[in-house]
Amino acid sequence: MRRVPLALLLGLLAPFAAFMGGAAVEIPGQNPPQEVIAASAAAALFLGVCQYLVACGGGRPGRRWPAAVTMLVPLFVGVGIAEGASPLSPVLIAGCAASLAGVFLARWLPLPSVSHSLWRRSLLACICALVAIALVVAAGVVPPSRADTFSKALPAQAARFELTLAALNLVIAGALAWTALRSSAARRVSKFLLALAALLSFPIAFFFTAAGAGFLAHGPAIRVASLLLLACAAVETVVAVVVLLVSQLAVKEAED
Repeated sequence: MRRVPLALLLGLLAPFAAFMGGAAVEIPGQNPPQEVIAASAAAALFLGVCQYLVACGGGRPGRRWPAAVTMLVPLFVGVGIAEGASPLSPVLIAGCAASLAGVFLARWLPLPSVSHSLWRRSLLACICALVAIALVVAAGVVPPSRADTFSKALPAQAARFELTLAALNLVIAGALAWTALRSSAARRVSKFLLALAALLSFPIAFFFTAAGAGFLAHGPAIRVASLLLLACAAVETVVAVVVLLVSQLAVKEAED
C-alpha cells in the first residue's frame, strides 16, 4: 500500500502523456487515425514503464494490484471527460494492456542491482540533456517566438513562458547534480529529489509538446521552432523515465 500514492501521482500524468503523443502528429481541425494511434502508443509506453517500476518495489505479487489499479484511474477519468465513458477507447485499451504487461514483467524480470557509479553516470547524462534543452529553447525557440507574426500569436508571453520552462530545466539539472555528486549509495532525501525531478519533467514535456503542436499552425516561419520544441519534449520525457528508473535502482541497491 505504500506504493499507492506514488502510483496515483504517476497515473495523473498518463492523460498528459496521451495528449503529448497525439499532439506530436496533430493536424489542426482534423482527427486523423495516426493521432489516435500516437496517443494510444504514448499512454501505453508511459503506463507500461511506470507500472513496471512501481511493481518492482511493490513486494509480493498480491500487493502490487492496488497500486496498478490506482494508476489507471486518472486515465479512465481523463478519457471519460474527453471522449465519453467508452470502455472501447483505443487509449484505454492500450493503457490497460501495457499496465498488465508492466506488472507481469516485474514479476518475471525484476530490476537488477547496479553499482552506484552506473546510476550516477545515468544522472549525469540526464543533467547534460536538461542543460542542452534549456540552451536549445533559449537560442533556437525564443527568438522565433518573439518574431512570430501569426495573427493570434502572443510573442512576448510565449517567449517568457519558454524561458521559464528553460529555467526550470536548469533548476532540475541542479537538483540532479546535487544528488549525483553525493557520496556512497542513495539516501532518503535523494529519493525525494529524484521523484520530484521526474514529476516536474513530465509537465514540462507536456508544455513543450503543446507549444510545438500549436506553432505548427503559425506558418513556415516558425516551423523550425515547432520541431525543436517537439524534440525537446521527447528528450524531456526520456529524462523523466530515466530518473524514475534510477530512483528505483537506487532504492533497490540501498535495500540490498
